[in-house]
Amino acid sequence: MNDTPTIIGKGLVNFMDIKDWLLFIGGAYLVVSYTRSKGKPQAPRIPPSEPKTYQSERIIRSAANQHDQLYFVSNNDFGRKKLMNKDEYCLFKKIEKLLNDRHCYYRIFPQVSLGEILCSKDKNAYSSINSKRVDFVIINAYGDPCAVVEFQGTGHYQGNATTRDAVKKEACRRAGIKYFEIYHDYSSDDIEQIGRYLNSTVSHQPTPIS
Repeated sequence: MNDTPTIIGKGLVNFMDIKDWLLFIGGAYLVVSYTRSKGKPQAPRIPPSEPKTYQSERIIRSAANQHDQLYFVSNNDFGRKKLMNKDEYCLFKKIEKLLNDRHCYYRIFPQVSLGEILCSKDKNAYSSINSKRVDFVIINAYGDPCAVVEFQGTGHYQGNATTRDAVKKEACRRAGIKYFEIYHDYSSDDIEQIGRYLNSTVSHQPTPIS
């Protein structure tokens, strides 16, 4: 009867010894694994790729590119606008009548870019006037521009209009083209001064291009 507790006590002691050994072995394994992992170079982490979206594939277009210009034109609507306003057209008809009645070899054209009638060897000088327009250009029988007419209407002097007009006027002067400024309260004599100038240039007409 006295041997049973002794056997049970030994079993408990043996069981506790095994448990301690298992814990010791498990802890040693974790320490060795951690030490080895610290010594190995770690592969760089690759961030997960973002799903492709329309935003990431969007094509950036520019009106400076000729192919993109066709895209913009093909995908948008256009409307018409008048070449001249009412006051400009009224002045145009009066100058046109003057030319038809007494200077039939001259023609008047509205809204002409200075880059079409002026040239310069200096790129900066040409760029300064290329896109600027004048209200009317009068050409002679040989197609040479001989006069420019600017209509200064009631709403003309807005923004940088004064500087812009000074550039146009100086460019025409240097090219030998007469520059007329007609104001909104003009009289018939203002129209006649154009005719008087054309009469004074008859003897200086160039020879026709053969």
